[in-house]
Amino acid sequence: MEQDKAESQSDGHDQDGSIQGYSSGEDLFSRIESLITGEDFDSGKVLEALSLIREAHLSYVRAHKQRLENRLNEAKENEVDFLKSCDLLEQKIQVFMDKTETKD
Repeated sequence: MEQDKAESQSDGHDQDGSIQGYSSGEDLFSRIESLITGEDFDSGKVLEALSLIREAHLSYVRAHKQRLENRLNEAKENEVDFLKSCDLLEQKIQVFMDKTETKD
């Protein structure tokens, strides 16, 4: 988990997908709305808004992808442990059955 946080922070984004540098209490829509509403059209602000939207979305998708990859790795490890445990139990049962059959 700490690794995810460190990786996401290294690209300028918080783990929750928000862009570092503006208040986490301020949602993306409010930030965009404040940039592009008003009497004067400013293409620079529109481009900034587009950039914020793009970065927020990519940050979320990348963080989610990392969480999914981590969960997949956990599932793979769990599957290997499960199969090894079943194999061990099966071997022990087979040895026990072989011993009881030879006694009969």
